[in-house]
Amino acid sequence: MKKFAERLLRNYAMVVIIISIYFRFIVGSEALPISRLFEILVIFFPVELLALLIDKLVSNFKYPILEHLLRIITTTTVFLIGRWIFEWHEGITTWFIIIAVATVYAIDCFLDFRKASQDIAYINEQLKQRRDKKEEYTK
Repeated sequence: MKKFAERLLRNYAMVVIIISIYFRFIVGSEALPISRLFEILVIFFPVELLALLIDKLVSNFKYPILEHLLRIITTTTVFLIGRWIFEWHEGITTWFIIIAVATVYAIDCFLDFRKASQDIAYINEQLKQRRDKKEEYTK
């Protein structure tokens, strides 16, 4: 549950930043409407639930690229459905949604990879310390 909430909020923050930049510099609007922030948060719940479902169902895919493509496609689809439900026809185009989803997904993968690398380094350091202590006791 902690990982779910962490991932949801991290991805939500990235999307809000990207959409805010888009509205400010591309559309020329002063600020992102507050209602749109809540709409985006509502959309992220099914996105993250589908990500959990994909993790459970396809964790042993032979080709990991297919898992990544499946996640990008499902996330894009949920956002396009959200665009239709919340009537985001002014300002947010289909291409922007596709680019934003791909950008956030790439950043998310990078952050996950970085976290995994840090965890691996920590575990290796702990194993090295344990091995050193064991060698001291055997001498």
